[in-house]
Amino acid sequence: MNKPINSTINNLSTQTTFKELSDEMSKYDIISFDLFDTLIERCFHRPTDLFYFIEHAYQAPGFARHRMKAQKTARKTRQKKFNDNEVTINEIYQHVSKDFNYLYDIELETELKSLTPKFDGINLLQKTIDLDKKIIIATDTYFTKSFIVNLLVENGIKGYHDLFVSSELRKSKISGSLYDHIKANLNLSDKKILHIGDNFDADVKMARNNHIDSFHLHHNFRYVDENFYKRVQRRLKKRDFFYRKTLQDLIPKFSVLQRVAEVAYRKKPEASFWEYIGIFFAGPMIMSFVIWIQQCIKTSGCQHVMFVARDGYILKKIFEQHFDTIPSSYHYLNRSVVTQLRSDEKLRDQYKNHLDKLDISQRKTLLVDSQTGGFSAQGICSELGIETVGCYWQVNEPNISHKFFKFFDYQRIIKLHKRFARSNILEFFMSAPYLTAMKIKFNGDQLNVIGPESADPAEYTRIECAAKFKDGVDAFIAAYFEKVSNLATNFDASDIVHWIDVLLCHPSEEERKHFLTIAHQNGFKDNKYRQTFRFMKRPLWRAINRDL
Repeated sequence: MNKPINSTINNLSTQTTFKELSDEMSKYDIISFDLFDTLIERCFHRPTDLFYFIEHAYQAPGFARHRMKAQKTARKTRQKKFNDNEVTINEIYQHVSKDFNYLYDIELETELKSLTPKFDGINLLQKTIDLDKKIIIATDTYFTKSFIVNLLVENGIKGYHDLFVSSELRKSKISGSLYDHIKANLNLSDKKILHIGDNFDADVKMARNNHIDSFHLHHNFRYVDENFYKRVQRRLKKRDFFYRKTLQDLIPKFSVLQRVAEVAYRKKPEASFWEYIGIFFAGPMIMSFVIWIQQCIKTSGCQHVMFVARDGYILKKIFEQHFDTIPSSYHYLNRSVVTQLRSDEKLRDQYKNHLDKLDISQRKTLLVDSQTGGFSAQGICSELGIETVGCYWQVNEPNISHKFFKFFDYQRIIKLHKRFARSNILEFFMSAPYLTAMKIKFNGDQLNVIGPESADPAEYTRIECAAKFKDGVDAFIAAYFEKVSNLATNFDASDIVHWIDVLLCHPSEEERKHFLTIAHQNGFKDNKYRQTFRFMKRPLWRAINRDL
């Protein structure tokens, strides 16, 4: 491993490699690690977002506000009495309304579930163990030392010699007093110590003020402008446009999505722009849809999943790779192929035999596509004698002759998400790395797909994007299972559309530049290609007011 690690340390550059840092660490006798966001991290972008998660999950309106206020009050009280503001969680809950006292154990349990090892920090810790250095952990926290010890055990963190917890010692790194305590406790007169942490003020500045060398472990994202969090907050403040949503509902969900995307992106520091889009936007959309597909499988009792058309390609790949609970197959059943099957009886019989060999004909099948209007794929399956239940992100024109599930209530929410509807972003994210299938034919038992003889350059651009999306989506879903699997978090379509609106309504200049290169046809008979995201041309303030 020799990837750059963003850093700040004496003679090291801001793009220090793992090997360079390892060489530097070998010069020290003691290596000190910060804990939160260095060795472990929450699945929330901000620590306080956990309070909103609890408020939402346990239907405790007002808890987040009361909990944050109680913490401030506890620190002020401690400061007045003892001239320090280091408090324990027990002291904090003395100032929480009695109506929320039952959430004390729930908060601790949720913290344990939300905290997982941090990739970069754990690698550095293991290298320190390999170097046979003395290791200490120093953390500013309101948790008790016993809780921290249990937390370290739960996350498999071991090999450290001592643990310094601010709430127990009533001394903190941010004030500098904990560093004085560490130096006195370890008798550092003839020993060199290096402290590693993510907080510049507490872990770097104050360490150096106390004559301790430090390494700043932080991360820069190439395409994620530093105002990304502000863009998310700007979207959250658009309360007028929430449909059956409150700010308290969306804060923890947005927080989880942002943190998971950041974790995935850290592991792909050389990601291309479209991989970044796959991680931050296509990933959440596809993950939430495929998790919902799993729920539809259980509800319907289906024994097989049939993914159809270009939109089903990436969904099939993700389902197969991460969820593969029942047999599944992929079929080129777009409108053009369905029309061909209906007009060619011999081909239809061949296709029926093809489905029989896949053992689909006698099974109740869940048919998955991104959206439908005419139910053409379900219609041809019905004509071939296959019982299907449709599973769609959105249904443009419901058809009572077919059973189906819809993820997104398109008709009721569309007025609040005009950009989402106009942009065709659903099909853009759920595209396939091949040209549209125009026809199919059989050579014996082998099914062959016939594509167009030529295609507009815009189609090849979309193909290239689709291939890169897949890598980004894979990274996001892997990070999601790594960071959020212990928490019961469910994202419905409305949550995801609000998240995609961060991109569509508040694009960065980098995003706008790339998305303006994408074009599409309105249908098979339309030869003209139009900019898919042409609304991004307009000045942001005009676009936002006009579209929302």
